[in-house]
Amino acid sequence: MNFLKMKKLVFLVIADKKSIYKDIKKTLKIADINFDIYYENDYDKIMQILIKKDINVVIADLMLNNQDSFSLMKEIKYEYPTIVRIFFTDLNDKDFILQGIDVAHQVIKKDFRPDFFLKIVNSAVRNLSLLEKKGMQEIIGKLDSIPIIPEVYMKLLSQFQIPNVPIKTIGDLIAKDISLTTKVLQIANSAMLAHKGEITTPHQAAIFLGMNTLRALVLYVEVFFNNSYKQVDDFSVKKLEYHSREVAKNAIKIMEYEDRVDFIDSVYVSGLLHDFGQLVILNSFKDDYAPILDKAKHENIALWKVEKESLDINHAEVAAYLLGIWGLPDDIVEAVLYHHEPSSYISKDFGPLSAIHFANYFVNFKEAKTYEDLEGLDIDYYRTIGKYTHLTDWFNLLKNDVKEEN
Repeated sequence: MNFLKMKKLVFLVIADKKSIYKDIKKTLKIADINFDIYYENDYDKIMQILIKKDINVVIADLMLNNQDSFSLMKEIKYEYPTIVRIFFTDLNDKDFILQGIDVAHQVIKKDFRPDFFLKIVNSAVRNLSLLEKKGMQEIIGKLDSIPIIPEVYMKLLSQFQIPNVPIKTIGDLIAKDISLTTKVLQIANSAMLAHKGEITTPHQAAIFLGMNTLRALVLYVEVFFNNSYKQVDDFSVKKLEYHSREVAKNAIKIMEYEDRVDFIDSVYVSGLLHDFGQLVILNSFKDDYAPILDKAKHENIALWKVEKESLDINHAEVAAYLLGIWGLPDDIVEAVLYHHEPSSYISKDFGPLSAIHFANYFVNFKEAKTYEDLEGLDIDYYRTIGKYTHLTDWFNLLKNDVKEEN
């Protein structure tokens, strides 16, 4: 879907030379996008534009002369959290890329490719409408990190010390942790690094990034992200990860049953990350999240509904926003965004969302006797996509596997 044509967009290009600005302006005109665009390289004038204009996207040269571009982008991040931030660079230094991704949503090489640029920006602005919700700006503004489980970190460090450790082993360990998987996929899908296709699994990312970058990345995440959240009653990161792995596993079984192996990678990542927005909300609101969890538990209301009522957003929307601006594929973002409300999705075709929605409610209600007992399952959605008659088969397939595991 072309989100660039859904509303007028306002761009600010920050660079020492106008060549990038001219390339972007020409590309947007040819694509017939409704836009305004500004160019500046003076700090005070940049701040004035940000104050006076409703900027949607900032595109900055990573190597500005006489200015710390990291500090500038960091200031924009905290003062204007709803603005999409993109770095341009001609550097190949992966340390710079890691630093850049900490303050920007994407890092793009200066060898300007119009189609690729439009794809990146389209992905980045796809969820701008979510930012109009009162809770999203506060969450994104407070977001500095996502927690990583120390046990996974220690196991990875141990494996890194083994000469010629198989890259699959590293990928398997990364896949066990939602936070680390998210960060690895974000960096692997950085436009600076993703030269050939989209990276959708931890194993692909491990192969693509290489052992040295992975080692640096794991240390980076541990140092900056490990202590960023507070323990809250009735919330367990380990339980969340177990649930997510179970959803991914069961969604893959549905895809295999439907003979759609082409969707398996996307389903795996969607299942693993579909609930990681809970970590983001917890990280942003900390104590304020406890009453939300308590109400959901004691009043037997779905957590996403209580989040919506209290914050005007839910964990699916938060996760989808972040995954979208980090450049993950559309089918993953959409499966995460609509995994509680699939009928709200514009497409009525069978895809990753179809399997994730069913698997999520199956895992939540493993004691159910039939699919009709899966509280919250949107049965009308499956009628719409022509899979209603398959629900019994899916349920029996997954139920039999549970019995065998036990």
